[in-house]
Amino acid sequence: MRAPQREIRCRPLAEQVICVALCAVTYVFASPRFVLAGQVREDRQALHAQYRGDLEKLASKHEQAGLAEPAAILREWLPPENPRQLYAYLPASGIPEDLTSLPAKDLQPWQAEFVALRKQQAEALLELARRALGEQHISLAFELVREACREDPHHAEARRMLGFERYRDDGWYRPFAIRRLKRGQIWHDRFGWILKSHVKRYEQGQRYYQGRWISAAEEAQRRTDIRSGWLVETENYAIRTNAGLEEGVQLAKRLERLHDVWQQVFIGYFASTEALEEVFSGQRAFRPLEPRHRVVYFREREDYIRHLRPAQPQIEMTLGIYFDDQRTAFFYADAEDLQTTIHHEGTHQLFHESRPVAARIGRRQNFWIIEGIACYMESLRFAGDVAILGGDEVGRLPAARHRLNQGEFYLPFARMTRLGMRDLQQHPRIRALYSQAAGQTAFLMHFDEGKYRDGLIEYLSTVYRGQDRPETLADVLQVSWDRLDEEYRQFLLSPAKKPAPVPQE
Repeated sequence: MRAPQREIRCRPLAEQVICVALCAVTYVFASPRFVLAGQVREDRQALHAQYRGDLEKLASKHEQAGLAEPAAILREWLPPENPRQLYAYLPASGIPEDLTSLPAKDLQPWQAEFVALRKQQAEALLELARRALGEQHISLAFELVREACREDPHHAEARRMLGFERYRDDGWYRPFAIRRLKRGQIWHDRFGWILKSHVKRYEQGQRYYQGRWISAAEEAQRRTDIRSGWLVETENYAIRTNAGLEEGVQLAKRLERLHDVWQQVFIGYFASTEALEEVFSGQRAFRPLEPRHRVVYFREREDYIRHLRPAQPQIEMTLGIYFDDQRTAFFYADAEDLQTTIHHEGTHQLFHESRPVAARIGRRQNFWIIEGIACYMESLRFAGDVAILGGDEVGRLPAARHRLNQGEFYLPFARMTRLGMRDLQQHPRIRALYSQAAGQTAFLMHFDEGKYRDGLIEYLSTVYRGQDRPETLADVLQVSWDRLDEEYRQFLLSPAKKPAPVPQE
């Protein structure tokens, strides 16, 4: 639960046992084996450096020929290099509007050279992805496949690895979308999945309701109660809302993007190396199973509070909440900072529902990472088809840095991991603990080119299986508590290019 005043994560009837979540994917689940970053990461850096250099040469060539716009496109193709940020590429469904989909005769000379470079890079990325998987860098392998798909959106092997199938006019879709297309539906950015024959009337303000056409205003009146609200379904979510059809569709798109990014970054949490090897070799399909993640989206805060107060007496303190026993996330449309809340609570939902989890996770120890990883995901933002996680001046890191730098507050890792849910939620410095948890999670994700990232995912897997101890983090990373504290301090206090402003909380 993300709170506007106190950053607590309450659950309904705190003493209830957390329901064990069902599997949401077809993989054989296993905790990944932690392997320190090796040669494959260095080779990836070299591959990126070479590619960036080739793009710059091409840009300079055309700039000298007086083609400023193509030069700018080439230079802006890759996101800036920043070891404190993680990039996730979002593969588009359908027929991507991309240079690689145009016939060669329709390409300008600079475009043809750009496409050739991109296709070459895609092949190199896939080869490196296979090597990464062979060294059990599961997350890196999957990340490289998605990057290859960005370079060549019509690469059949990369698309297959990501669960897409070719359907109609060389379009790429996942099975859920194909089923909808076969029913005569299309995806509309305002109305979601609707019959193609209904699009014109919907755009004119009409709605098909219980077998007849009525006005959009009349339908809205009939759907005021959340129980009779709109149902918006996407590949991974089922959203019930009385905020409006278009509002529900916008929320669905936000959640799908969160799911897409989370799946890339934390694939090692729910997929074993063996399962991913079968995906790479074509023996297994990469796709989720229904039922989808359930979300309820209220029109206004009063509606949200009235419905949820019986389950959570402190509901007024929240901006959104995930109830793990109900396997449902709840939001309201007029919430302050809605996007951040969606990323926080949606992350809790994905970790709980994408593999079996134990009851009462984090009740006795290690509760910090359950909140820390959700706070880290608050840093998620988007630039076109690229998602960005992390960074020195985003989310709660400035607050954590300020407190550490001033010597105002710091709880060492060895003590932090001993905190259970009540210990953290009832701590007099709960806000400081939340910002520190965000900082420590960012450290484990990004320190030294991400060398602890695979270990962090194994740590999360162990906590959610209920097999953790206070010493689990140090055991998995195979480092001492003192070293972790020292490296965290180094990570947090050295990165900023300019002094961070004093946080206003």
